[in-house]
Amino acid sequence: MKRILLVLFAFISLNAFSQLQVKEGSFKHIPGGVIEDKAEYVDGNEMPMALIKISTENIPEQERLRLVFSGNRETQILKRPKTGQMWIYLSAEAATFIDIKHPDYGTYKYYLPEKLCDYCVYEMVLQYITSGMSSVVTQQNNYLTIIADQPNASIYIDEQYVSDGFKSLAIGTMHTWKIECDMYHTESGSVTITSGEPVTIEKQLRPAYGFINVTSKPESGAIVFIDNKKVGTTPYQSDKMASGTYKVRVVKDMYKAAEQTYTITDGNTTNAVMEMNANFVNLTLDTDAASDIYIDGQYKGKGKWNGRITDGAHFVEVKKDKHRTVSKNLNLVLGKDENIKIEAPTAITGFLDISSLPVKANVYLNGKHYGTTPRIISDLMIGEYSLKLEKEGCASITKNIVIEENQTLTIKE
Repeated sequence: MKRILLVLFAFISLNAFSQLQVKEGSFKHIPGGVIEDKAEYVDGNEMPMALIKISTENIPEQERLRLVFSGNRETQILKRPKTGQMWIYLSAEAATFIDIKHPDYGTYKYYLPEKLCDYCVYEMVLQYITSGMSSVVTQQNNYLTIIADQPNASIYIDEQYVSDGFKSLAIGTMHTWKIECDMYHTESGSVTITSGEPVTIEKQLRPAYGFINVTSKPESGAIVFIDNKKVGTTPYQSDKMASGTYKVRVVKDMYKAAEQTYTITDGNTTNAVMEMNANFVNLTLDTDAASDIYIDGQYKGKGKWNGRITDGAHFVEVKKDKHRTVSKNLNLVLGKDENIKIEAPTAITGFLDISSLPVKANVYLNGKHYGTTPRIISDLMIGEYSLKLEKEGCASITKNIVIEENQTLTIKE
């Protein structure tokens, strides 16, 4: 019975000498310190908050994460773990004290020595004071911090992903680390944690990417495909591309597609110059200025046309209203430009045989004088006309007539 009592007494005595406390004189306002993201740090009443950066002594990382902070009814508190510290944001206007609780270390009420100002930054040191239990409470740990120069890098310690890049580890133990990042070479190694200062490993990751610039000759504007994916037009400059081998193809109307394989190496720019062979003939067609030119059924212009056209067979037509169409078959050969003169379309005509009583009446067609009756007018273009007969001392006659192809229209008035 006495033995049990002694053990219980020893337990109570040891805990009586173990407590949380704020290190005397450690609470300070950091001159010029201001919360940068003010919009994010307002409490539920839309009132500004202040920040207290709490460093700890004799409190390992895993135990620091178990700390709980609260205040009076009007005070709202946000806890943010940081490397070697705990940051708490609290209602600046309302805060008068902080209750600091830990499930194993107990509770400590700290009355703030001054009124907190809006968005101001403070610092203080939280201690865990032990007597007779330091070997139990104080764990011989130190921090391993892995820093990569790329913000999107993934960091692993002992094959476990570590989001913030640092971890508390037992002194005297060896641990592995690894850094992975898309488009960069993986870095890895091992380290032994020793007593003293925390261990920090900083790595500048080596690029596993390069760039490619694609140009086309003799002309730009070709569509660029890389590994059969359309990426742009020449001149083309790529974003980061993983180092390796790629198939580059350029396509442009009137040219044969060009294709070649290129290798992109770490940190370098590969210049891909694509030589394209012409797949066209320069063709010039010249005809009557008022006639329309068609090639393979497509309208190209009036009177004269010059442009590029693929080699091989083509069908050319020259058209004009009320004229017979002139057509021509072409067989174009690469490397041989053509300049072709095409005869003008010929008019489609009919005849007008006109007589009158009395004779010698003046004949007008669409206002143009054609002599006097009796008269035969040949090669008159087909279509509608306004016919007018005039003779001094007689009433004029006006009527509409139609001239048809190869037909003779006889008029007697």
